[in-house]
Amino acid sequence: MKGRKMNKKIIGIFIIGLFIGVNVQSIAIESKSNDNIRVGINNGGVLTLRPNNHASYNQHLHKNGYPGDIYNFQEVDDTDADDDATYVYPHQEDNADDSYNFQDHTTETGNINWVRVYIRGKGDGCAVIPRFYDGTTYYEFGYTFSLKSWWETFYATAYITNPVTGLAWTWDDIDNLQVGFRSHGACGPKITQIYVEVDYESGNNPPNVPSNPNPSNHNTGIDINADLSWTGGDPDSGDTVTYDVYFGSSNDPPIVSVGQSDTIYDPGTMNGNSMYYWKIVSKDNHDVTTWGPVWDFVTGIPPNNPPNLPDAPTGPTNGCTGVEYTYEGWTIDPDGDQIYYQFDWGYAQDASDWVGPYPSGNTGSASKTWNSPSIYEVRVRAKDARDVTEWSPILYVTIEECSSPNAIIDSPSSDQTISVEGSVNFKGHGEDSDGSIVEYSWYFGDGRTSSQQNPGNIKFDTLGTYTVEFNVKDDDGTWDPTPDTVTINVKENSPPNKP
Repeated sequence: MKGRKMNKKIIGIFIIGLFIGVNVQSIAIESKSNDNIRVGINNGGVLTLRPNNHASYNQHLHKNGYPGDIYNFQEVDDTDADDDATYVYPHQEDNADDSYNFQDHTTETGNINWVRVYIRGKGDGCAVIPRFYDGTTYYEFGYTFSLKSWWETFYATAYITNPVTGLAWTWDDIDNLQVGFRSHGACGPKITQIYVEVDYESGNNPPNVPSNPNPSNHNTGIDINADLSWTGGDPDSGDTVTYDVYFGSSNDPPIVSVGQSDTIYDPGTMNGNSMYYWKIVSKDNHDVTTWGPVWDFVTGIPPNNPPNLPDAPTGPTNGCTGVEYTYEGWTIDPDGDQIYYQFDWGYAQDASDWVGPYPSGNTGSASKTWNSPSIYEVRVRAKDARDVTEWSPILYVTIEECSSPNAIIDSPSSDQTISVEGSVNFKGHGEDSDGSIVEYSWYFGDGRTSSQQNPGNIKFDTLGTYTVEFNVKDDDGTWDPTPDTVTINVKENSPPNKP
């Protein structure tokens, strides 16, 4: 069986082919020897339908065919005409009728341009009159196919309207189609093939133009974390639509998402106070696309979260006047902004300059020398580019008058004069009345230094006069304000005395 469906509605039509407004009797009948007759496609296709069951009006030819072991509609439903292999015939009976249901259409949609019926038969001098049926009676046209002694396919011009209703064809008309014929004359015509062609335009409509953008076109003050959404869809029921998203800071934005089914897109966090452009291209499951317009919007200035309140500064809590101390502050910024720090040294209008910027989570530092003994309340605060925190909790720092240590050079005990490449042995110590010495510093006048208490022999290779300086630092962090010094004179070697 070459048909698609076996059940048919009763109402049907047999068409040979005609045009709206043309008198049926005036339509010329043509014959074609080529069985594979096709016509032009109008942006859709030509659907070929073949018999798939008996129709309601079937008087004489039920199982009256050759070879006779199958139903009549099976004798004429060939895709490729088999001519003498299978056919129906009325023997010598005049006015014998036969009719057939035809296949339903499947997924085809759109406007039907015309319908045409083809009959292939033979019978020298025999006539066949085409008919169509509405389930209760037949409609017969005022012309006949005059068969030849050889197999030949006949068709007439195409019907562009339904001749029963006088209206445009519908797909329901096609699904209810019944076709038949009446033999005229007792000459025994043979019919081997009947089929119908339906020419139609594509029923697919393009997707809807994307609309209702959110953010709306030309809107301002948009949240930097806003999503993009739109209305899409397709006017054809059952069609599916996907969307390509174009988004960026130029008025010809690049594509950022391909073939998504959702009508919402997350662009991520956008820059504040910036213009963005976007558009949507819709595509249905027939690969038909609809381009939307380019929309734009401007983001607002994003809300700022200031840095978190810093903890109390860290650094020495005891010290001496005249000594520099370093303190650190630390915090993070919830937005990841860079941070500046400022330190309050404990009394009015005595604060450091802002230092930074530092990455969020990094420490910032500043140094302070107090000249008066007291207990100082040291605080720190932070800011990003837009907001400043309150002052941190207090770090109490006690500053006292402290005695300075005394640096003493033990060796050499006085200034020295040496020859080039001569050496001097250096030793020293420090004294502190209220603490201990924790650090030593030698400077040899030529750029060389040492942090050892007793650096030992130091060689001088260049002529000149060198002031060597020695200093010590106590456990209060105080250096001797008057380091001890000694002068080293380096001269040419003296020649030996005459004998």
